[in-house]
Amino acid sequence: MQAAPFSPVTDIKIVSQKERYPPGYFMLTKTVQGNDGQLFDSTWRHKGKRYLCFARQGGQNVIEDLTVIGEDDHVPAGFTALTKAHDDDDKALRKHFLCFKIKASKTAVSAVFDIVLINRNKGETAPPGYKLITNEVNNLSVCFKAAPMTREPPGPPSVHQNPYNVPPQNQWYGQAPVPSPQQHQLGYQALPAVSAKPGASSAIEGLPFEVNSKFEMLWKKSGPVIPAMQSLSVSDIDVKYNYDFSKERAVTSR
Repeated sequence: MQAAPFSPVTDIKIVSQKERYPPGYFMLTKTVQGNDGQLFDSTWRHKGKRYLCFARQGGQNVIEDLTVIGEDDHVPAGFTALTKAHDDDDKALRKHFLCFKIKASKTAVSAVFDIVLINRNKGETAPPGYKLITNEVNNLSVCFKAAPMTREPPGPPSVHQNPYNVPPQNQWYGQAPVPSPQQHQLGYQALPAVSAKPGASSAIEGLPFEVNSKFEMLWKKSGPVIPAMQSLSVSDIDVKYNYDFSKERAVTSR
C-alpha cells in the first residue's frame, strides 16, 4: 500500500442537513465526477437527505476498515454500525448500515485515509487504489483508500510535524474540510467614515443646477408635442354634440 499525504480517518458520521455537519469534518456532497452525493433512498413516505462526513482529527483511534450491509444483515465481527444521523437522531441510512472498524492508532498497521463516492449508473468507477464497497446506497457506492501507518520516531513536537510520516502523493482525492460561514466572508476591513470639518464648505456649494443648453434644445426638439386644449361653453357643447335619438325612436315604434 502507498503512503497517504494526510492523516488517517478517525471518525465517520451521517448528517441530514448540509449546514449541520460537525465542525472540522469533511462532507461528501458530490461524487468523484460531481454528481449528487445524497445517500438517502427517498420514497413518497420516507423523504430526507443524508450526507457522509468524516474527520481526520488526531486521536487515540483510527478507522481501519469500512463496509456497507443490508438492514437485515448481521454486523461483521469487530465492526460498529452507524445507525443514527448525527444531527437529528433519525435513521442514518434507509435499508442499509455503514459499518466501520475502529483500531487504536498506536497498534494499527494500516488505516483508512480517504473516502469518496461514485455513481456506477453514470459510468463512474473507483479511483485507482481505492477499494469499492459493492453494496450500493441510493445508487451510490462508497470507496475508500487505505495506507500503512508509518510513524516517526519520538522527538520534539513541531507545529508542522506529520505524526504519520507520509509524503505527499498526487493520486489522492483528499477531500477539503467544509468551510465555515466565516470563511466565506471577504477579507477586507471597512474604511472609517470621514467627518466634515466644522465650517468647511464644498467647492460647488451655492451654484445653481442647470442643464447644458445644447441638451435642453435637443430635448425641446425631440420632446412630445401636446396639442392645445379647446375651451367650450355649455351651449357650445349642446350645439356640437346634440343628438335627438329620432332614428332609434322610429325603429322601436314599429
